[in-house]
Formats: sequence, structure tokens, C-alpha cells
Amino acid sequence: MGKVKRTGIRPGVLVLLAVSLGLLVAGSTAAAAPTAVVGSGPGFQAPTGIAVEASGDLVVTDNALDAVLRVDPVTGDRTIVSDAGTGAGPAFGFPRAIAVEASGDLVVTDPALDAVVRVDPVTGDRVIVSEGLPEEACCFPDGTCAELDAVDCIAQGGVPGGAGSVCLGMQACCDPGGYCYMADASCCLDNGDTPQGPGTVCIPNLCGAPPTPPPTPPPAVGGVTEVLIDSSGSPASAAEGPGSSAPPYAAIAGSLAAAALAVAAGAWYARRLWLR
Repeated sequence: MGKVKRTGIRPGVLVLLAVSLGLLVAGSTAAAAPTAVVGSGPGFQAPTGIAVEASGDLVVTDNALDAVLRVDPVTGDRTIVSDAGTGAGPAFGFPRAIAVEASGDLVVTDPALDAVVRVDPVTGDRVIVSEGLPEEACCFPDGTCAELDAVDCIAQGGVPGGAGSVCLGMQACCDPGGYCYMADASCCLDNGDTPQGPGTVCIPNLCGAPPTPPPTPPPAVGGVTEVLIDSSGSPASAAEGPGSSAPPYAAIAGSLAAAALAVAAGAWYARRLWLR
């Protein structure tokens, strides 16, 4: 690092001499004078790439202005070559590097567009030379959404929403059956359901009462349906209650079955004794 020498000239003024660089920098305790502006025209905000045209003019990309500017190398004057208001075609999203083709056309890389854009140096018209797959809404099984190209979406287990689709944000979503679930609105619509609006969450009866499940049928007894006959000779329900005058055929049948089993067991036992 070069040595710095201090020389006193008069009170309030300090002169620093950078010996190794041969630079003389003067400073004062008074407010510094404003920096001179070089050239006229729209000021740079974030100049990024630069190239030289055959005429000697400079062309510069500015990713804050989303524009290409031409700079007079002598005067420093600046003019817009191409931006959202100058020239037709897809607007820049983040113009970065720039080069000049043999034809004089300008080519600009734009990572926001995932594209290389050709710019007419006279009209400012923009044409895509080459680009990757566009991003679109990608819906995942848990209802979330991300904007990816279709290949990345499928690779990550999602379902592409189609060209031009975008994620719209998580919210309550009602299906035709009255059930509610949380999902991105874009994914909700893709499912054929109805999003309830930004900021909504599932609460009881938001989508209407869910359908009542069908009643569970009573278990069958032995696979046999019991039918009782009342005194009029018409079938009656087996569950008419204790006041029913229907004969207890089920009880009689059960008693007869028990008696038959007892007789069979006794006969078997007697046979064993006789064979002895």
C-alpha cells in the first residue's frame, strides 16, 4: 500500500498525496461540490452489460430500467434503444449481457425470461432467439403450488397447470360434496372445486353440511330373517315390542332345536353303554 503524506496548506483544508499512485486528492471540511453529470438523456440505474457497435457507439443493458441504451462515446449522451415503451415484442425481465452480431443486430441474455433476445438496433423490436420451457403453476398432492416448468413439475411429483397458469395462494376449497380442504386456488380450480377466497380457512359448515352417511343396517341373525304372523294372518315386524300379540315362533323354534339336540346326545350316550 502506498505511503500517504500530509501537507498543511491552510486551516480547514487537507491535501493527501498518494505517492505510489501519483494521485493528488484534495479534501475540505466544507461540503463537497456535487458530482458533475456527464451526458444527457435517461440516467443509468443498474448498467450491466456493454458492447461496441460498428459505428463506435456503445450499447449498454440496464437491468433496473429493463432497457438497452445507446451511449455516444464522445459526449456521453444516452438514448433508449429498446424497452417496454420502445420497440415491439416481449418486454425485458432482466437484461444482462449484450453483444453485437455481424448484421448489426443486438443480442441480449435475459435470465428472467430464460431467453436470448434479438434487438433491432433501429426500431428496438425484440424477438426471442432461444428460450427454455416457460414456468406454469404446478400442483402437489398436499394442495400447495409452485411455479415450475412442466418437466421440473412432473419430476418433483406435481401436476402441471398448463401454459400461462400461475399460483394464486392457499385458501379454503369446497368440493361438490360439501367437504372443505386447504389448497392453492389454482389447484382447487384444476380439481373442479370452488375456492372460497384469499385468507379463508376451513371451518364447520363453510361448504355446507357434508352429506349424511346412509344408516347402517342391523346385523342379520344367523342369516335368517325372522317374520312373525299376527292374529290377522298378516306378516308383522319382529320388533313390534312387548305389547305385540304375535306368537313367539322364534322362541318356540329355539326350544325345539335345543330338545332335539338333547335327544340326539342321549341316544349317542345310550349306544355307547350298549356296545360295552
